[in-house]
Amino acid sequence: MMKLNAFQLKILAVITMIIDHLGVLIFPNNIVFRIIGRVSFVLFAFLLVEGIYYTRNINRYFFRLLFFAIISEIPFDYVMYGEFFHWEVQNVFWNLAIGVGSIGLLKNATEGMEIRKLIICVLSLFLAAVIKADFSWYGLMVIYIFFFWREKVWKLVGVGFINIIIGGIQTFGFFGVIPILFYSGEQGRRMGWWFYSFYAVHLIILKIIKNTP
Repeated sequence: MMKLNAFQLKILAVITMIIDHLGVLIFPNNIVFRIIGRVSFVLFAFLLVEGIYYTRNINRYFFRLLFFAIISEIPFDYVMYGEFFHWEVQNVFWNLAIGVGSIGLLKNATEGMEIRKLIICVLSLFLAAVIKADFSWYGLMVIYIFFFWREKVWKLVGVGFINIIIGGIQTFGFFGVIPILFYSGEQGRRMGWWFYSFYAVHLIILKIIKNTP
């Protein structure tokens, strides 16, 4: 059976993200681009949780994501909304950073502290919604499902189910679980910081293409 390592899943996540943003910026009347793009966040959320388990320093992981959330915001706002500061939606790194930060707190909570864990989850979901991070509370729920059910096949059922509940075009996020079924558990080639940098860079490139006569 074909197997996919983390590097190959990252490549697939990046490709589907590019396709999604092509649909937003270049081909807004072709819904197929957005449908394919629904796979992207599911893969990023899965890889984020895998990164949490394999990182040697979760605090460094959190601050790395926070750093890219900050430096990606102006490119995201300008490319997507034509403004240098657009407060209605924040880039997806904010959601990923909240996910890592809250899971770091959850991992520090000992057994018997279920109420504290519940409070952390609820407050983080509320925070993602209040700051209007891209994918909002839905994105964080997907991250939590992958985290709490990491060793169980139920994680795939749960992610598929929540996409169906959200409805609309997000229903197609269900297909994001298919590549995960082939995950080998191996890391593969390391991508380094360019993996995080690519988010802002590809948005700027697409904006240039869109504005080119």
